[in-house]
Amino acid sequence: MEYGSRIRFVLFTLLGVLFLILSAWGIIAIARNVFGTSDKSDTAKVQKVDLADFARASTAVKLRVEGPIVANEQFVSYEIEVSQNFRKITTYKGYENIITSEKRYDNNVEAYRTFLRALDRAGYVTRVAGASDDETAACATGRRFIYYVSDESEEVSRLWNTSCSAKQGTMTGTGSAVRSLFKAQTPDHRTILVGPLSILR
Repeated sequence: MEYGSRIRFVLFTLLGVLFLILSAWGIIAIARNVFGTSDKSDTAKVQKVDLADFARASTAVKLRVEGPIVANEQFVSYEIEVSQNFRKITTYKGYENIITSEKRYDNNVEAYRTFLRALDRAGYVTRVAGASDDETAACATGRRFIYYVSDESEEVSRLWNTSCSAKQGTMTGTGSAVRSLFKAQTPDHRTILVGPLSILR
């Protein structure tokens, strides 16, 4: 009898331990579903467009730079747009985007494809989900940078960040590298971004 009691004790102990393990596993699984977990890496949250798919005539990429939030008469901005057929820099004044200058350059297939590859390496279309898509009045004393990809004039990607903080915005790539790449596409940008526009360099 004493031997049988020991066996029963061991069996009940093992069953108890197994029950505790299964219970703990179940609680963890439920918690993950309800609250989410830190196991979900940033990679799982990242949304990315494949720029290699956009090396064709119907597409374009564009950088928009806006200055500090000031009076309408003093507000300035500019855009650099690059496609397979052209490159263009346009400057604006006021919040209604009145064009003050525009310069256009020719482009070609290989130059555009290479430019897209460089943008992709700089993280041009990589974002972390959950950040606000509205950059309006963010970094009011600094600059806002908006990065576009379009196909047949339809926006495929629109990300942004600011000069105030690396944590502001939706674009997780290297903004300074991206902006340098865009400016290098317009050889005359230094002579165009002068006067009130010089604050956007």
